[in-house]
Amino acid sequence: MTLLSPDIEESIQRYIKHIRLMNTLTDEQLVLALREKALNDPEMFEALKEGATKKNLKEIKDMAKDIKGNPVKFARRVDDFT
Repeated sequence: MTLLSPDIEESIQRYIKHIRLMNTLTDEQLVLALREKALNDPEMFEALKEGATKKNLKEIKDMAKDIKGNPVKFARRVDDFT
């Protein structure tokens, strides 16, 4: 295993500690913590906003592919029971 500079190794250890702490929280506690972080940290707010924008763009691209595609391929098959 290659060792990095002591500063980087210390950062890795702090990050692991942070992950373990977050792992002990419930979903509700995580939501509250992330909301507070987004409200108080402009970088976090922008990261979350960027993630939402990327997700929306992906969904738009997928819908555009569906519109261009052959409707027979993704149309629901209906059996005639008469």
